[in-house]
Amino acid sequence: GIPLGIELAAGLVREARCAEIAAQVAERLDGLVSPLRNVPPRHRSLRAMFDHSWALLTAEQQRLFAELAIFPSGFELAAAQAIAGATAQQLLALVDKALVKQGENGRFAIHPLLREFAAEQVAAEAYPSLRSRHCAYFASLLAEQSRTFHRPTYLKFLPGLVAVYEDLVLAWQWAIERVVTDELPEARGWVEAIRRPFIRLHFQRSWFHQARSLYGDARATLEDA
Repeated sequence: GIPLGIELAAGLVREARCAEIAAQVAERLDGLVSPLRNVPPRHRSLRAMFDHSWALLTAEQQRLFAELAIFPSGFELAAAQAIAGATAQQLLALVDKALVKQGENGRFAIHPLLREFAAEQVAAEAYPSLRSRHCAYFASLLAEQSRTFHRPTYLKFLPGLVAVYEDLVLAWQWAIERVVTDELPEARGWVEAIRRPFIRLHFQRSWFHQARSLYGDARATLEDA
């Protein structure tokens, strides 16, 4: 966890129940604010602490950290390299600053509150390009790892696809949105690359409800266009 966050939460127990504090933090980054005034400004809230840490980064580190927020639930070095132009050295520097964590499996992750903060720093004009790079990468990954219908070979890739499921959802939703707006000619290619392998992934995991929801929403979006 975040030590400062624990301290701030402890300072609110007289004003709210623990469940209420937890819900407040889960809903928004500004959920924890210290009622004390005899503490340094950067320790008065999580946002103040994040602002302080952000200001200590170089411009390139700021850009990279903001773009890494595109990953909803962790990422591998290869994805960070392809989508955000990250190097292993740059990622480890963010790990050293406690902004990114690296698990035993080699995957990197950002705390949800830090990710929320980082996402706010992405420039509006840069966001479409970032989403498109993310979509292109995961559309290609899904298509490549679903190329064979030989069951043992496909099952070898299945855990990796499950690990990036939330990324695949984002990629599918962006591809559909871009087809509707007709802003990117490659969007139809993304849809074709994702469509059948994504259904197969849902079938293999018995995620029928999720598949019905995602493809139902996509159909409704396309029919309303």
